[in-house]
Amino acid sequence: MPEAARIPAIEETTSGMDDKALLSSERGVGQTLEQALARFLSRTPVLARETVVLGEAEGRVAAESIRARRAEPGYDQATRDGFALGPTASVEAIEATFSIQGEIPAGRTDRLAVAADTAWRIMTGALVPAGAVRVVPQEDCRQIGEEVVVPAGSLMREQRFIQRAGSRIAEGRTVAAAGEEITGQHLIWLAVTGNDRIPVYRRPVVGYLCSGSELVSIEESPVPGKKVSANRYLLHALIGRAGAIPLDYGIIADDVERIGRLLLQIGGSGVDLIVSTGGVGPGAYDVFARALDQIGGEILCRQLAMRPGHSLLVGVVGRSLYVGLPGPPSAVSLVFAELVVPVLRKMNGLAVLRHEDVRACLESDLSIRDSEETLFLKEGKLCYRDGGVFVRLPAPLETADCTLLLEPGCGPFCKGRVVTVHRWCCR
Repeated sequence: MPEAARIPAIEETTSGMDDKALLSSERGVGQTLEQALARFLSRTPVLARETVVLGEAEGRVAAESIRARRAEPGYDQATRDGFALGPTASVEAIEATFSIQGEIPAGRTDRLAVAADTAWRIMTGALVPAGAVRVVPQEDCRQIGEEVVVPAGSLMREQRFIQRAGSRIAEGRTVAAAGEEITGQHLIWLAVTGNDRIPVYRRPVVGYLCSGSELVSIEESPVPGKKVSANRYLLHALIGRAGAIPLDYGIIADDVERIGRLLLQIGGSGVDLIVSTGGVGPGAYDVFARALDQIGGEILCRQLAMRPGHSLLVGVVGRSLYVGLPGPPSAVSLVFAELVVPVLRKMNGLAVLRHEDVRACLESDLSIRDSEETLFLKEGKLCYRDGGVFVRLPAPLETADCTLLLEPGCGPFCKGRVVTVHRWCCR
């Protein structure tokens, strides 16, 4: 695991800085992303454990290491349709002949044996008879009546087409590690090793709302000056993709009193995280900070040395964590990926919290004013060719798949420059 993906690597950025120093840093350009994320994660709990049936475990996070309760395969089995052969003394001959004792279909459970110079016709997955030295695929044999003729080359082949009991997964081996997301592949391993009740972490519940007096729902026909709230649908998708349960609290106007009442309502409902969009701009537009102040909420961060995300809000409402994101959907996607996803990953119990750093080569110049203090985020499109990793800005209506992190003081960002990229993934 890359060091940047671990909590200690995040916390190092705030080593020796107390809360007063961190809040003081906001009065200038703001906290760095690392500082803000470290404070946010320090207040983020890993949620309680629960047990689910195997069919409901996909996408959940293992709360403890889950071990194989039985070996896989549980018996010696054939890996090809063909003939299970007993030993023979005819290996020096051009071919050998074996008398066929019968057939073993998949699912037959009686314990059979094969004697020297005899064979059983056998199907893929069937129980290999005791004494069998190999299975020869049927296309390599000639059956003549009740006998099968096998070329000497097939008798000398290293591959025996028998999978021995426990050769894939030994009893007691870890099938899913603690803190690991359970995938479809895990479901196969867990099923065949006898694990039907899976200990996982509870999924976080996220209440979200979109603010803006100009916003209307999609059912309405917006008149000039009004627009449909796309962030409602974006947040629902981002939250679900991050392994959380989204709860839609709708659209709200830029009204401090109403926002405060709604935040109290959501916080009192027991959600783990509240996410809002809009209403975190400077001055009179900073309605969420004023609402938090009025209802007695705690503010952890109000400004980042990052664009987009320079104006945002991180805090606590009752027992719920809170993050207020910018209004533009592209900014919502970028800041959510870098600031909110690690928090949800920690709540989910995942061992790796941060995106993996990928180094990619710019395919074109980026027109970005370099700054000694500000981290710039851009949506990107990755491509892989000639053994290299390349990134560019997406074309209009082309979906992005990563974040470009353009570090302070590292410009200009010209074609061929290698930059850090975070791939977007399901979690």
